[in-house]
Amino acid sequence: MGFFEKYDMKAIADWLRQRLGHDVIIGCHGESLGAITALEILGVDENIAFAISDCCSTSVRKTFSDIMHLPAFPFFGFLNMLSRRFYQANMLEIRPIDRVATTEVPILFIHSTGDKPMPYTESEKLFAAAKNPLSRLELFDAWHTGLSRIWDGFNDPIVGVFQHAGFR
Repeated sequence: MGFFEKYDMKAIADWLRQRLGHDVIIGCHGESLGAITALEILGVDENIAFAISDCCSTSVRKTFSDIMHLPAFPFFGFLNMLSRRFYQANMLEIRPIDRVATTEVPILFIHSTGDKPMPYTESEKLFAAAKNPLSRLELFDAWHTGLSRIWDGFNDPIVGVFQHAGFR
């Protein structure tokens, strides 16, 4: 969900920097729950150069309500209580919207308008909260995740993100 996984991603990024040098360009890409992790790492690693978020939610709480169609009370509260007790992970702290609002990293948000499990309006909210003015939002008519595999023009916005980040 992103709580511990962001630290796993940071460990990989640190390992890459040790192996390839500290000037290596590292970005993150994630789909659905992986997109949560790709945005959450921005809060623990200031050296990530860019992020690509495919079908992300503004928070894990919102993900549970959208995917499981269960009211936050009492279900999410109960699940969070179990998570805190057994894993020492507070799911209320997993809020990608807070990360994008505080990072200077350019982010490409992609989402399908036909996404049933995770409404595209979540990416619209993330984009609106993004601090970096070079971030972009691309909406397309498809289903949940995998836009990068089916969209012919996928490379165009990625190249744009790289160029805006100063890479040629």
